[in-house]
Amino acid sequence: SCYFYVIAFVFIGCATTKVPELRDRPNCKSSVEGFFHSEHGWVGKAPALILKEDKEKIMNGKIISLEDDGVTFDPDKESPFYDPKEKYYPFTDVETLIGEKGELVYGKIPKKYSRAWSIDLHIVNLETPDQKPMKLSLKQNQRFSYCLPAGKYFVKEILFIDKYNNIDCGVDYPKLIFEVKPNCSNYIGDIYLDFDNINEGEMILIPYKIVSRPQGAVAAGFLGGAIGGALYGLAISSKGVIGIHRVIIKENKDFVPELKGPMNISLIKICN
Repeated sequence: SCYFYVIAFVFIGCATTKVPELRDRPNCKSSVEGFFHSEHGWVGKAPALILKEDKEKIMNGKIISLEDDGVTFDPDKESPFYDPKEKYYPFTDVETLIGEKGELVYGKIPKKYSRAWSIDLHIVNLETPDQKPMKLSLKQNQRFSYCLPAGKYFVKEILFIDKYNNIDCGVDYPKLIFEVKPNCSNYIGDIYLDFDNINEGEMILIPYKIVSRPQGAVAAGFLGGAIGGALYGLAISSKGVIGIHRVIIKENKDFVPELKGPMNISLIKICN
């Protein structure tokens, strides 16, 4: 049955079994393979607007309308006593405009406000959903090849990990499944994270929350690694979602698997 949504609850140190890499299993009979593409995406709440006159200030709010030469933006209420009015900003004044899904609408994302992530997928066989999850680690902009027994699997949990070891967890995302067939390589797709220029494939939106900031809010500041200290504190106090990752899974017809023999194409998909 595929009607429910996965809600991930993370406990630090939660036990998983690491799926062995194909190179460590010379007699492997079935593999799961693909490529993980990770873009430097926006880190933080969206929509967002940064103006050239004050590149340190991020305005959150709503995009009211987009024109060829500018945007009408309604900033969030700043206090019980001050609610800025919507205003038109010509693009000549705009440094960065981020849409409601975290996508870049105009300009460029300042380096200190962006991050590329690796992903850990915690997967479970559909026939044994109570078993200890198995972990597939997808490294930034690298192919992956793991030895995995045949079966149908679902993604129980998704963790996002950056180079500073900041960890976020996906929540309230659709149930994602794939199938591993015996005696062949199983290609589950080219997986794109936070790309703005991929038009093919189905986009999967994955809201995420903070799991761990190893050195606290200060180290988690934009200059140190992930999200700003104020946003960190707000997210912790409210246990709220701090952003949305965008995942697109598509087939690369030129993909050559590491495991020799026939290849089964079983792209990760939403189970409706």
